[in-house]
Amino acid sequence: MKLKAQGFEARSAEAIARRYPQERIDRQLRWIDRRSIKSNRLGLLRAAIEQDWPEPGKRSPKLGRPNDSDEQRRSSGVSFQEALRARAKQLGSDHF
Repeated sequence: MKLKAQGFEARSAEAIARRYPQERIDRQLRWIDRRSIKSNRLGLLRAAIEQDWPEPGKRSPKLGRPNDSDEQRRSSGVSFQEALRARAKQLGSDHF
């Protein structure tokens, strides 16, 4: 499985694969090396799959700016790192 090859544990990889279309997963896997990753590659990849992020360097139709910066504030006003911490807290996980 491609997600396990990236470093996801089997259970996490299977849960992601059940929840999201394979085409979306493959697309985000193709783009992961083009994203600005500062600390947590798997957390960023998981978020990209869950939220179906646009291709890095492409402009978001909603925001009109590139979408590949970890420091960028999302439309919710929360940074990527803050969003990951909140998601990890929701899931009761320290994998982020």
